[in-house]
Amino acid sequence: MPGDDEAGVLPESDPRKYEKLHTVGTSPNYYNGMEMSAGFVQTPSGKDSWGHDIVFEFKGDDDFWLYVDKELVIDLGGIHSALSGSVNFATGDVEYDGRKTNLRALYKSNYRKRNPDASAEEVNAYLAGYFNDGEAIFKDYSAQQHPIVQVGLLPQSRQERRNSLSRQYHRV
Repeated sequence: MPGDDEAGVLPESDPRKYEKLHTVGTSPNYYNGMEMSAGFVQTPSGKDSWGHDIVFEFKGDDDFWLYVDKELVIDLGGIHSALSGSVNFATGDVEYDGRKTNLRALYKSNYRKRNPDASAEEVNAYLAGYFNDGEAIFKDYSAQQHPIVQVGLLPQSRQERRNSLSRQYHRV
């Protein structure tokens, strides 16, 4: 087919045509990745202004990890076909890779992994910083930070996010 030998070739008019590419070391790693972070303030109910649950959802075949306040909440790392993950901030339910759990259980498990000798009182004191007693949803108006590791997602600028949040929700 005519022109196939030109597929993927930048035209001479493209300013990046002869841009020098840089690698690290003598054996470059051609895998791509990125890390982004998005902050938000959870509403008291975990619902938006229209009464819908606030839900973070992801589906893809690339490695993906979602951290909420430095706690691993969704882990879709490794070799796999497309997998889904979601966090419902109104209910605290978390689903990924066929597993169902909740935010409180994940925070507790992560804390125990980091502090295997922690007493039940220490674990409960840690959880009390995020959750009301026995609940799986964050305390009212809690501020959350989400480092998200994934290729192809573009975050809102920090100022746009800050302006949007200050208009919609009370900040902690």
